[in-house]
Amino acid sequence: MTNSCNNICVKLRNLIAHSAFRIVAALLFAAALQARATEYWVATDGADTNPGTSDEPFASLTKALAVAQNGDTVKVRVGTYTIPSLPYTSSNAAQAYQFTTPAYNLTNAVSVIAVAGPGETMLAGVNNKWSHAFRIDNANAVVSGFTVKNVASPSAGKNNAQNVSAFMHVVNGLVTNCVIHTAGKISNAATPGTRAGITASGGQIVDCVVSNILKTTKLNCICGISVTGAATVRKCRVIGCTSNNYGCFVVSGANAVVSDCEVAGCSGQNPVSLTGAGAQLSNCVITNNAGSTSAVSVNNATATLRNCLVAGNSTSGKTSVGGIYLSNGTVENCTVASNRNTNAGATCAGVSLAASADVVLRNVISWGNTLSDGSTGTAANFKDAGADEGAAAQGTVETCLYDQDPLFKNAANGDYSLASGSPARDAGTNQEWMKNAFDLAGNKRRAGRVDIGCYECQSASFCIIVR
Repeated sequence: MTNSCNNICVKLRNLIAHSAFRIVAALLFAAALQARATEYWVATDGADTNPGTSDEPFASLTKALAVAQNGDTVKVRVGTYTIPSLPYTSSNAAQAYQFTTPAYNLTNAVSVIAVAGPGETMLAGVNNKWSHAFRIDNANAVVSGFTVKNVASPSAGKNNAQNVSAFMHVVNGLVTNCVIHTAGKISNAATPGTRAGITASGGQIVDCVVSNILKTTKLNCICGISVTGAATVRKCRVIGCTSNNYGCFVVSGANAVVSDCEVAGCSGQNPVSLTGAGAQLSNCVITNNAGSTSAVSVNNATATLRNCLVAGNSTSGKTSVGGIYLSNGTVENCTVASNRNTNAGATCAGVSLAASADVVLRNVISWGNTLSDGSTGTAANFKDAGADEGAAAQGTVETCLYDQDPLFKNAANGDYSLASGSPARDAGTNQEWMKNAFDLAGNKRRAGRVDIGCYECQSASFCIIVR
């Protein structure tokens, strides 16, 4: 018995020693990688013949990325750096510019950081000539702190899959604290399906601004942010962008997650469009946009728009809606207010539902929306095409408020939180997702029975609104 115990003890000691050895070896390997990591520098007064140190920096980001390896960091100093223009032959689709060869193709686990931030560090195209700035495709790659401006995407021989943004295409990795804009119309991006701003087919986009992207009159051109895959987009702003007849923030990727973003002062057919299967767009502010159909379009049975404020938008088409057009999917705990429909033949300015079984409207306020004749009643706030047309499949409309004043605190000044005595307080339908969720202002989404709309007050007399 004693020998058996001794044998077991010996085996345990050996196992522990072996495990400890593996842990120590792994730590030593990680430390060795860290020790080998190199910091390269880029500066406007540098030279690509330099070693790329802080004292002797490179002159171009192209050179730095050519030598940087996994784990390295490239730091870019204050200044304006010209994005290389790329060859393009419009008469030969086979030779046309391909987006697989961008100016800065980041496929290693490298961090590229503008040390002074986007206000001081510019990557600039030359007179909107053919340029494709960044393509990021590594889970551990980081791009931070740049302004990317004045580039354009050639388009002959392209299909929608190839027409990714000329500014920033994120396949994997993280892009944060960047600004994307142009000094004028991107007239070269003329083929249907062309995108500008940021295209995210994966990875993360955090705390970025896309502004003043103007497109031509061609069909289906996206300006702003286009989410084509299971990417995560947070705390981003799309401001003052114009697309002739498509969108400025288009979420078409399956299982994409968009949150805490702002879309303002943009124009297009639907400035915001949510069509990806399983995609979610939540806690966003969508204000003062102009659309020919609606400010927001939701069209996928498994897509969800949640905790959003849709206010002060306008539309002009005969079949348009000022706020939200829901043809398939779920819209819940949103506030749709003060939107306008300027077309004399239109019948709704707030929320309009298609005649579909796959529409769910829950805990939504639609109020103060105005038709062209100035009317603001129930018809202006809400239209259910299924009910109006006698369709068999009506979808679900649950605990919504569109025929009674919700008593906003100060709608005239953009405060759509609920005043004391609001009929929307403690009047919604609770859902499982609310347990650990937050409203648009950062308050806990549910304290007892949920409030209707995008804001949740924490008690009968206390409500915090954070701007």
